[in-house]
Amino acid sequence: MLVVAGVVGVVGVVVAAIAIVAVTSSSATRTGPSRSLTSPSTVGGHPILTGPAAEDVKARVQDAVLRAASKGDQLFQNARVEVYGPATGAVPAVLFVGVSASDSAKVAGLLHGETDRAHTNEVMQAFTDVNEFDPGPLGGSLRCGYAPAISAACAWADYSTLGVLFFYDGTSPNQAASTSVDFRAQAEH
Repeated sequence: MLVVAGVVGVVGVVVAAIAIVAVTSSSATRTGPSRSLTSPSTVGGHPILTGPAAEDVKARVQDAVLRAASKGDQLFQNARVEVYGPATGAVPAVLFVGVSASDSAKVAGLLHGETDRAHTNEVMQAFTDVNEFDPGPLGGSLRCGYAPAISAACAWADYSTLGVLFFYDGTSPNQAASTSVDFRAQAEH
């Protein structure tokens, strides 16, 4: 249960930071490719977890996202949440939370209104030793760092998507950045 509390706490802080971005975003708009998010079947070699323990973690995270999102005018009511880990484990190895412009006009306004780097800067405020990494062929901004109760986290933002991968499996931020680029290649369409 301690792991679940840590997961929910970190996710709540990140979603609250995104909600702050939404409230303070400029009304300027920019253009870019339109993509949506799906949930790849694996991340970093870990499959999507199913079963009661995984569903409990997912439900708690979705509840934390919705509670934090209420500060951002329900921007994240359609947020995608997935729990990945060893097939035999009840503890998540990786957690994914993401939104895309196709979720709602409000999310589109958020993503189109500020720079990609502004979004990842806001999301990663709760983390330490944050560095910018090459976002790969999809572009945008990718930043990774550390936080209490997890080994690494990476946030990416582009014109159409904003996502965060939380790693609980000992992955370093450098490894997490590489995994995030691979994940995005599978998740963004």
